[in-house]
Amino acid sequence: MASPTNKIEQTATILKNVDVSEMFASLAIGIAEAQEKLDDNSIKQLVKLAEKEVAGKSLLELGFQPAFYAFEYADISAAINLKFATKEEFEIDFNVEGEYTKNTNFDREFFKNQQKSSSKSLSKHASKSFQKSLKAKHSASFQIDNQERNVHKEKGSFNMIERAKEDISNTKEGIRCESYVDSEKKVENLTSQGVKIYTENGLIVISLPKETAKQAIVKMKNDYATDVDIALNNSSLKFTKKTDFDTSYANAKGLADIDAIGITSDKMTDSSGTVEMTYYFKFAGDTLDDDYCQGVKGATCLQKEHLKILALLLKHIPGLNITITGHTDGSGSDSYNQELSERRSQAIKNFIVNNIDDTNFDKSRISTEGKGESEATDEQPNPLFRKATIRLPAGFDFIYLESGTVDFDPDNSGDDQIYLINPVTIPSNITFRYGSQEANFTHSSLTSITDSFQLNQGFYIEKHSEDLYYMLDKEAYVNYFIFSLEDKNLDILVNGQRQKEIDKENTYVYTKEVDKSKDRLKQLTRNSDGDKTFAMSGALDVRYARQFSMSLDGNASIQARIVSLPMPTGLELHIASVYGIPIDNSDTEENAD
Repeated sequence: MASPTNKIEQTATILKNVDVSEMFASLAIGIAEAQEKLDDNSIKQLVKLAEKEVAGKSLLELGFQPAFYAFEYADISAAINLKFATKEEFEIDFNVEGEYTKNTNFDREFFKNQQKSSSKSLSKHASKSFQKSLKAKHSASFQIDNQERNVHKEKGSFNMIERAKEDISNTKEGIRCESYVDSEKKVENLTSQGVKIYTENGLIVISLPKETAKQAIVKMKNDYATDVDIALNNSSLKFTKKTDFDTSYANAKGLADIDAIGITSDKMTDSSGTVEMTYYFKFAGDTLDDDYCQGVKGATCLQKEHLKILALLLKHIPGLNITITGHTDGSGSDSYNQELSERRSQAIKNFIVNNIDDTNFDKSRISTEGKGESEATDEQPNPLFRKATIRLPAGFDFIYLESGTVDFDPDNSGDDQIYLINPVTIPSNITFRYGSQEANFTHSSLTSITDSFQLNQGFYIEKHSEDLYYMLDKEAYVNYFIFSLEDKNLDILVNGQRQKEIDKENTYVYTKEVDKSKDRLKQLTRNSDGDKTFAMSGALDVRYARQFSMSLDGNASIQARIVSLPMPTGLELHIASVYGIPIDNSDTEENAD
């Protein structure tokens, strides 16, 4: 459908062909551009009236209406007379969301939180998406294109959600899935002595320190010109710094009863070999999953235990800054991949910051950036490009030392500085407050609890590594966003039922379909009934053109008058059908007479 601007531009072309100056053509186009701004202002008012609620009803439902303006006439004077008219045109395209408002299993707070999680979702880059939400303690069967995916069949926390996303996603078909856990409740760590308790993607994370381990960091001066003995204590415990870092690290690694890790700008080296400081992510994912990362590159992949060592370096080494860069493969749009790459780098930063036991730590020392699909060689899904890389400045070389028996009593008289990390003992009781609930359990019970993934205090708990545990509130809502950037028309059933067949008053699975297409808006409006509300989240395109004439008589002058107009009939009928507002046709009937 031609826009008013296009019609004016066509007319301007005609005017040029009869020797009318460029100035008058520009004036004509300016009238149309001014009309567009008036229309855009009306739509902004419309969206605000639809979003603003008073006593549970939008201002539109309460009878407020946006103001519409148009040029009643516009006269441009020139040497010849030429009149033209444009017909009234109306086009509107909204995002539409259907919600189960009568279901007592989903309270008002749930719907408020859904709006927040939806705004964060990468599914906004797709024209169609599906949101499925259920409590962690509930399970369901999602059938996607005739393939069944079981959700929450295995009880747990971290891996339960990751398994669900993995089952739903289909790399070959381009089907993506991301999750958000309703994490409005705050976590307050009531345990001291180095135990870190925080939230990560809605899960509660318990990060334990190296219990009773004796640790030290050697910051190597970037000068390997001569051999230097580095003394670790006053009992002749030392290693020789040679003329290169690798040889120096090998000497430290050879010390008895000591584990040593070498750290340079882009790698870590331990007794198992060299680890590149690169973390790999699942298809469409931005969650840290050690098992998947290791599955891509084996033992050479970064793990969370390595990130915790970086946290120690940042805490104890002044002047050390690091850079994290996120990447994606070539599948998906440029805008989607750019945002996903930024999320991946931010996920690494969040984990490191959460494991720095210093409330005064300057987070700006960790810089993040996303480079989208800039490194991808084609548009195919490729795990080697789904990553985030970490870089330390050149010239910062470290050796991290750990022992259960050897005491470090560093001699800092030389140029190579030694930083001592005080050993801690994990307290027997671990306590935190989650919202208004206080949870308390013993450190010794963690292993036995994780065997059954159960806590009698209302949580699932899962052991991720020797010093990392993930907990999930059984009552927390887990939101799954399912979408395809290729505009694939997904057919999704929940427990064998399509959305229109689901008993919306009793289901434990909230399901919402978001479709930005105009045809879908009309269909949902026709099918609306008492158990749904439709939220117009924004106007994609609304334009009006009112008939007016232009006469040119040679004086190079322009006159225009703006008048207030009633709401366009098409829009008034649409709003009335959505909100059930009766239409007052008295003015129309009076005019007809």
